[in-house]
Amino acid sequence: MRKMKKLFCILLCLCLLTACGASLDHNPYFIDIRNQIQGSEKPFGVAYLGTVEGDYDAVQNFIDGQEYVKNYPFLQEIPEKSFIQNEGNELYCVIPADEHVTLSVYKAEMSSESVLQKGEQLITVKNGQPILVRGNISDITPNLMIVAKSGDAVTEFVPCLSLQNGTMDNSEQKIYEFSPYELMAQFNGWDPTVEWDFYGDWVCKVSEFNGDVVDLKLSISPDGVEYSFQGETMTGSYHGHWMVISDGRIRMEFGGSTQDSKMPGATGLHTDVDGIYRWDVKDGSLVLTYLNGTPFYPAATVTEYQFVPVK
Repeated sequence: MRKMKKLFCILLCLCLLTACGASLDHNPYFIDIRNQIQGSEKPFGVAYLGTVEGDYDAVQNFIDGQEYVKNYPFLQEIPEKSFIQNEGNELYCVIPADEHVTLSVYKAEMSSESVLQKGEQLITVKNGQPILVRGNISDITPNLMIVAKSGDAVTEFVPCLSLQNGTMDNSEQKIYEFSPYELMAQFNGWDPTVEWDFYGDWVCKVSEFNGDVVDLKLSISPDGVEYSFQGETMTGSYHGHWMVISDGRIRMEFGGSTQDSKMPGATGLHTDVDGIYRWDVKDGSLVLTYLNGTPFYPAATVTEYQFVPVK
């Protein structure tokens, strides 16, 4: 009888420990999101939550100050052991569809073929509970990879900001997204359905200090920015994203490489561009006036770039 009581106490303690663990199955907001993920038939869901530095407490203080915490209060119940980070400050919440999904987070590393591949494993989750993941040095340098296994199916996803106005890249629709953009300060006033006048393919001729003329080509769409230039000896190709800030100002951030026929050592040189411009469309032309940051073409003799439509 005494042994039975002892066994009962041990089992009771185990049950209590489990109940006091990381399980959020009691939280109706979490249950609702997980039901949405299951309904989408995706293996897991991801939400971009903004950028934040500091330790776990700093992250929780950041979340506490966001409007979306009212819709996603379960974020504050995610324990510190479920906070995973690599270098960078983009914060994401990841939720498996159910306990049958094994979710692993890895550091993402660039291979010699310039392809992202799995590096060091940071965590594996098998209980269907959410995790907080932070990383990515910049929008064009992702360093995280999420791998989900459900039965024989394997899904790999690299969380990062897209070429679409700084929102999360889910262009391949591998995951269910529940990012609360409408409640995030950085997206105030931004409407993804707006048809901006600057959409289209544009070209601008500028002169260098040495007198050479260079063609700048710019393609702006809801999916992002494609930019290239063609000069006498140097060419470049870039891609990235844009965001309207306010008062007719637009920010464009992209990266790529240059090739110089007279300077072989510069071939393939990777350059990041992050500039802010005042924009206006006049008589069918797109006028971009450089304000600050990195300009399109530092060797140009102008700060006002007049782009005409590509015919």
